[in-house]
Amino acid sequence: MEILEHTREELLFPNMNGMETSVALAEEGNPFTGERYMRRETVKWIFEQLNESGIPYAIIGGLAAAQYALPRMTKDLDILVLDEDRPRLHRLFIKYFVLKTADFSSFLFSGAKMDAFAAKLPYERQALQNAIDSTFEGVPVKVIHPRDLILLKLHAAWERKNEQKRYLDLGDITGVLQTFRDQFTADDIRYIAEQLRTRYQTPEELEKWRERIEWLNEELERMEMGHLRYPLD
Repeated sequence: MEILEHTREELLFPNMNGMETSVALAEEGNPFTGERYMRRETVKWIFEQLNESGIPYAIIGGLAAAQYALPRMTKDLDILVLDEDRPRLHRLFIKYFVLKTADFSSFLFSGAKMDAFAAKLPYERQALQNAIDSTFEGVPVKVIHPRDLILLKLHAAWERKNEQKRYLDLGDITGVLQTFRDQFTADDIRYIAEQLRTRYQTPEELEKWRERIEWLNEELERMEMGHLRYPLD
């Protein structure tokens, strides 16, 4: 699927892309409390360190959604890295390391929080290879492909305990589909559905998978993209 640029000047800060606008909004922070969530200089430095280390990564989460859909403030930086590269990442940012689980590692900087999610499954590892070149404040960065972003967010949305965050994920999916509506194909939707299917095994899990794909099909119909829907019957 070819990626084309869409004009969104009315949504972006002058001379900024979606990611830069998102971080600038986070830098402005909460107008009522004065709390600032991220600083552009810190985020830029993180990307410089990642590039110099040679660790493959892809920007995911809110920043990736801001790059492709409606720019919005996000309070942290999410990246995807190979599971076997997590020890290298820990050494690189050892001063800022705060948490490790089976699926992600967290780092707290002065001016940013970063969560690094482990790419273990084949489609997660493929997403790193599919990542698209972009820039942040003049620094080269890798951003997850829109198709892979939808795939990851379809899984994440139903795992959320926070309903507000779930609907934010679903809104991001809708925004990405809207931006690239003329470029998505039935093969893209099939890839999303069938790769997500590999994640679930039990009858209960498969029912949750079906719920996700039914939602996606309904959203495609609502957006007059029903010709792309994935056949469930």
